Amino acid sequence: MEDLSFFCGAVDNDLYMQYADRACKAFLGNRADKQITDIMMEFDADFFKDACERVLISGFEEDMLISLERPDGVFSPFHINLSLSEDSGVRCVQFRASDVYLSEERSREFKSRLFEYEDFVTGMGFFLFKYNRDSGNISFFSYENNEKKILFDNLLSAWVDVQIEQFVPEDDKAKVASFQSILESSVENCSVTFHTSFFSDDETTKLMQFSGTNVISQGGERFINGFVMNVKEDSKTPVISAMASSDKDQATGVYDKEAIKAYAIKTLSEMKDDEWVWIAIFDIDEFKEVNDNYGRSFGDEVIRALSKCILRAVGSSGAVGRFGGDQFFMCVSGMEENDIRGLFTEVKKNFEWEVLSIQSDCHLTLTIGTVSAPLNGTDYDVLFEKLWKALYIGKAKGRNRYIIYREEMHASFELPKADSAAKHTKGQTQLLAVMISDVTEGIIGLGRGAVTPALKELSDVMLLDGVRIFSGPGLPCVYSTAEDGNDAMPEEVAEGIMNSYSFDQNGIMMIDRVELCQEKDPLIYEWANERRIGAVAFYLEKGREGKPVRVFSFEHTLKSNNRRWGAEDANYLLIFSKLIALALREYYADGEAI
Repeated sequence: MEDLSFFCGAVDNDLYMQYADRACKAFLGNRADKQITDIMMEFDADFFKDACERVLISGFEEDMLISLERPDGVFSPFHINLSLSEDSGVRCVQFRASDVYLSEERSREFKSRLFEYEDFVTGMGFFLFKYNRDSGNISFFSYENNEKKILFDNLLSAWVDVQIEQFVPEDDKAKVASFQSILESSVENCSVTFHTSFFSDDETTKLMQFSGTNVISQGGERFINGFVMNVKEDSKTPVISAMASSDKDQATGVYDKEAIKAYAIKTLSEMKDDEWVWIAIFDIDEFKEVNDNYGRSFGDEVIRALSKCILRAVGSSGAVGRFGGDQFFMCVSGMEENDIRGLFTEVKKNFEWEVLSIQSDCHLTLTIGTVSAPLNGTDYDVLFEKLWKALYIGKAKGRNRYIIYREEMHASFELPKADSAAKHTKGQTQLLAVMISDVTEGIIGLGRGAVTPALKELSDVMLLDGVRIFSGPGLPCVYSTAEDGNDAMPEEVAEGIMNSYSFDQNGIMMIDRVELCQEKDPLIYEWANERRIGAVAFYLEKGREGKPVRVFSFEHTLKSNNRRWGAEDANYLLIFSKLIALALREYYADGEAI
């Protein structure tokens, strides 16, 4: 079995894998064709990108602590060493990664290869802990000048008693007991957050993150090794504490929908010169699956956890309200763009940790849309429409991100037509389902007249840069929205597509990175590369003799290289393609332009 705690590799200028050792390949698994930053939290990904650029420019090594997503979906902190590699004349960034949850023996091995490892970890604001599951003893420690400083070394139960009696506020005492029960169980990974002054020199109560993982020493002893990190100083008092009880959302204690709307309108109307006001929507990704898989009571805990994370980040800068379901609205003033980015990063990261502390196998993410005033207007209704655009674009791009509305980038983007704004709040999955339903009804009612509008609607909903359909003998292009003007499908390319082993049994092939199929499907690579296509999905329809009679090409160009195919996209593209193919057989002659 591969040791996934230590691995190395190298990435190119676009942060795609150039080289990976066996352990790195095992760690990445089916994510090997994605950017390395796709398995990092957004803030860490930006940090990593900047460091790689500095290494390429300066040639100097850099060290950092980055959270990486393990194959089981749990994020763990890794020490990353970056260095310049110019093997065979190719400049790229080489990395060495090591999980900070290391057993004593492997930790010593790692330290021998890295300077001042203990000072580095402590310098990042971490305390370390080690819990012996066989003896029940726990030790908390840090490093100063390469010397180990013991903060506590005794039974876990004794530490918990001290915490509850002296260091932890009343509201968080249950979480300390929860932390004890987690450590005493056989859990693989743990994460719990609570307030304590145990790690403070001046007895200030801080919100601390306790995270650890199971390890077994070479001698067979069972440990949970981990770290303690200061999440955020909890020094701000939320503005909404003074709200009237009639304005509250009863489940979370934040403003209800009407009250937060009134707050935002009032804030915009009283906005000072040179002051920025931001409004934002926070939406939990795939929240319906949470209720389906874990029950509504757990879903309620998740909702309360998100409200606390947003309140903590907003503090005295604004107010928070619940729009209903899993959506929260925020209005803050006095923050610039860098501040708002930091706020969103904090909320996303803390929310993920909070959920993991409640249910260790549940990894949830957020999509956030936001817009600023006066840059994008000062009227609430105008700003609100732009806000929904930002949220929808974030959902359509794959969720787990925040989108800051920019007029020059997003003004021309139109939300798909629907009966009400509610249809836009359910994310891309429901929008695609609605679209498929509309296409089906349209083809039944309008025949050929429904095909072109359906193709345009698909492009809008899935943010496609191009759709091409090849149909009939010789596969002429009968429909194209691509801008390159090169719509030919040479016979050898059609043969290459038909004979590709990458198609599933339903005739769908999804390619996230065209350049990766250069060796496996060279004809497809050459065809796509000439047209500057970065990601593509094909639907192949074969005739009775096994020859292709129709090929659908759904495309993202290289300039949109951040777009990837979602898990459900294959299903919707299959249904959509079959519907359009049915209409073509029914209403069009082979080779006739649509």
